[in-house]
Parts: sequence; structure tokens; C-alpha cells
Amino acid sequence: PIKQGMDQDPDGKFIRKWVPELKDIPAHFIHQPWLFKNDNENYPKPIVDEKLARARAKEKIYALKKESKRSDETTKLVLKHASRLKRKTRKKSVKKMPAKSVQLRLDL
Repeated sequence: PIKQGMDQDPDGKFIRKWVPELKDIPAHFIHQPWLFKNDNENYPKPIVDEKLARARAKEKIYALKKESKRSDETTKLVLKHASRLKRKTRKKSVKKMPAKSVQLRLDL
């Protein structure tokens, strides 16, 4: 969410509109307000460690993808729905040059 916010809303207009307590925070801290140290009040630290959560989610997604490629269910679906047509390999076409090349000339 932090990177998406920085990419899609670098000035934090959306955040300032929907999170009123952040309307006066400097733009540099708008996507990570807990890093901004203010004498009056500090924004609470995140409950979830974003980097750790992202890494775990990525691992789970790739594990599921890997598992689904080898599953019996996937094999059955491929056998049932995939084309079993054997395609001929295409030969590379070679353009033949004429035996004698005729060159046009402009006589002045």
C-alpha cells in the first residue's frame, strides 16, 4: 500500500481527503505518517509489518501456483479441454533469386 500510494498519489490528496488527521502532515511523510515526529502528537505505528506480510503472501501465492501446475485436477482439465491437434512445424521459406538478375538502367 505504501508504494502504491507513492506511485498513484504522490502528493497524498486522497489520503488527506479521507484521513482528516493527516491533512496537515508534510508531503514527505504522507505515506508513512508514523515516521513524522511532532511535538503535539505522533501517528501510531503500523499494526502489520508490510514487508513481512508481502513476503509471506508472495511465498503462498507461488506455492499455490507450483502446486496447481502438478495437480491431478490440472492434468484432467488439460486432457479434457486442451487441443490435441498435432501441429506441423513450419519450414523456413527461402526466397529464390532469379537465375539472371535484370537491372534497369536510365540512359540519358
